[in-house]
Amino acid sequence: MEQRLTLITLGVESIQRALAFYCTGLGWKVSTASAGDFAIMPLAGGIALALYPRQLLAEDAGLAGSGPGFDGITLAHNVGSVEEVEKVLRSRTGRCTDTDAGRREGVRRILGLLCGPRRSRLGDRLESPFRDGEWGSPSPLTSGRADKPSTPSLLTVPGHKRTAHPASLLERSPTMSSDTPSSTPPHLPTREWIERLSGFTVEHPLRILVSGCMTGTRCGFDGESYEQTLVGKLLALPVVRAVDFCPEDYAFGTPRVLCDIHGGNGFDVLDGRAKVVNELGEDWTEGMVRAAERMLVAARMHRVELAILLDISAACGSQVIYNGARAGQGMHQRGPGVCAALLIRNGIRVISHRDHRTLGHLLHQLSPSIPLDPAARDHHETEWYRAHFNVV
Repeated sequence: MEQRLTLITLGVESIQRALAFYCTGLGWKVSTASAGDFAIMPLAGGIALALYPRQLLAEDAGLAGSGPGFDGITLAHNVGSVEEVEKVLRSRTGRCTDTDAGRREGVRRILGLLCGPRRSRLGDRLESPFRDGEWGSPSPLTSGRADKPSTPSLLTVPGHKRTAHPASLLERSPTMSSDTPSSTPPHLPTREWIERLSGFTVEHPLRILVSGCMTGTRCGFDGESYEQTLVGKLLALPVVRAVDFCPEDYAFGTPRVLCDIHGGNGFDVLDGRAKVVNELGEDWTEGMVRAAERMLVAARMHRVELAILLDISAACGSQVIYNGARAGQGMHQRGPGVCAALLIRNGIRVISHRDHRTLGHLLHQLSPSIPLDPAARDHHETEWYRAHFNVV
């Protein structure tokens, strides 16, 4: 095992008091992805210091927040694969190990918890959401980097998203499959993934990030809401908790003029190759990226399992968006909006409100009394989509 640390997380009683000490007292700077209940400060040498609520830090490690079992500090050593996790666990020097693929395998991230020699469980988490030297980036989220710590130390790897803590996945997710356009977009949860969802209760619900306009909030560009039947049925289940967020309302207010992506899709905006322009010709790129970062923060803070977003939108579209201005002769293009792209890039599964087959599977999994509709199709399977994008 390489002798290095990637992240030190301190469990604190008050984020604000801790920030006053480090930022006001010491003059340290926080990352742009810091939010209300967590803060990250890049340090020299590619390491970072994170501040996180002590109780949540303890819960994530499966320990009591007070008493002798938890010191309020965890250490992270990032690795990049399941094999590396297992290798470290096999060669451990601690007295015990705890590996956990999660109660819902395939939903949680694979992790390994190493125990120190002097305590029953010391959160020595080995995780891989960050690459060395990337903490100091001025805007880490826009380049696809995860800047939020996965607090008490564990081993996690790409492709397995944990529900216990709002840590993002590390690898950049693919956009759409250009070689096989009829294949399922990689950001959509598969039926097998959905079937592994189980054990949710009213006290421990499935948390879903939802476009605010679909929850009844009047945050559409015209000041209206856009409730959807299948999404409404899903959110009405007692074992589901909606985390609603409208990125465009956050950045531009309501009502507002329409905006679209010019020169690419949401991934291109994040990478600086495309712009978000409203119908008055104003450049809204900076505001949209800021809203996308805030949406990702909300997803992490609330520990969501997946997102259900309104398609076509320059912010929330996941299957289809406009190719330039929608007024007049505007054409559609395959690909996500800016906010959906950032969620996808950080490993969060995204479903469009038009993905009826996937929504139906999710409904049936959480409430088996709701039958599956054999005729239901996801957006990329519809006749319109296949004809418009020349999918055979």
